[in-house]
Amino acid sequence: MTASKTFKTTAFGSVADLDVLALATPGTPNLQSTTFYQGDKGDEVSDYSLNYQVGSTTIKNTSVFFYGTDSREPSPPAPRRR
Repeated sequence: MTASKTFKTTAFGSVADLDVLALATPGTPNLQSTTFYQGDKGDEVSDYSLNYQVGSTTIKNTSVFFYGTDSREPSPPAPRRR
């Protein structure tokens, strides 16, 4: 797994953006966050998460995840697919 997205909806049909590598695609009014992972398949861990102002592509805040004595810089954002 490379990324996961959280949407503000209870209906799967309301999920407007299934392009996992795009950070926030315009026209995705219910996207709340995108979390990016690193590690081999089955051993993935959260690297960082982007939280959006619901209803826009504006990044509200960023969360970076550290494990143990990990003092690394987070991975750069995944390139946007067009």
